[in-house]
Amino acid sequence: MVSVRYHLVSLGAALLALAAGVVLGAGPLSTRINDALTTSPSASTGTDPATIKKQLAYDQAYATATAGKVVSRTLSGNRIVVIIAPGTPVTVVTETLAMISRSGGKVTAQVTLTPAWTDPTQTSVLSGITTQLAPPNTIAVADTSPYGQASAALAAALLTQQSGVPPAASQPAAALLAGLKEGGFLSASGTPEVRANTALLLTPTKGTVPSSAALLPLGPALDAASGGAVVGGPIGSADGNGLVAAIRRDAAAKAGVSTVDDADTVTGQVAVVLALAQQLAGRSGHFGRGSGAVSPVPVSG
Repeated sequence: MVSVRYHLVSLGAALLALAAGVVLGAGPLSTRINDALTTSPSASTGTDPATIKKQLAYDQAYATATAGKVVSRTLSGNRIVVIIAPGTPVTVVTETLAMISRSGGKVTAQVTLTPAWTDPTQTSVLSGITTQLAPPNTIAVADTSPYGQASAALAAALLTQQSGVPPAASQPAAALLAGLKEGGFLSASGTPEVRANTALLLTPTKGTVPSSAALLPLGPALDAASGGAVVGGPIGSADGNGLVAAIRRDAAAKAGVSTVDDADTVTGQVAVVLALAQQLAGRSGHFGRGSGAVSPVPVSG
């Protein structure tokens, strides 16, 4: 139990250092995290469960209180479309949308994929709809599978590489979205006809081999059609068959798409916003606490 408690205390200290470090710069962030991770258990001030729980609650409250200042205006003037994979927790969606709002970004639409999108028995139907109704601005992608082509068509309908004033609504794009809705592959709210210039794909913690294969092409397709794309999932999404794990294992997807593996936490939601801003600046990265993450959040400098 000492080991578990030690790591929990270390994580709490690192979270506290993170919130301060993002504001103060990479130097304090690095120093405080290193201090937290190298402090011995015997040097910790209280290792009983009640003390640990209280400390974690304090750190969470601190991160929540400072998050608004950290993300403020980071996405101002940008339009974000949020695509929600089947099984994504509702709280991850609502809390991430709230963080995007605090950043000044505008969510143009929420597009919720249904289980039919990942159902292997529905592949031919999905392919038929997207082949017939793909918008003319669909970008050719390396993945020529039915899911690759469907992902490229959906990305073209929802996104543009233009910042500033969005292009006029596209009738072919509207026709594709209507066909996919009629086919039972998605639902949409907001104004998907106002094409966004960046994309966020939210996913559940774990997936199956078929569902990961069906969703994997979406990341690169969304990235190619816009100013950048981020895939975010809850803690655990960087393990096993989680989509974040699948992207981090795929060299091509990993090179262009950013990922966040703890989007069910305040720190992860901050990371999602900062990763979107980083994408718009022409950079990508992988953030969180799971396998393949390079840091908790993007750090400038």
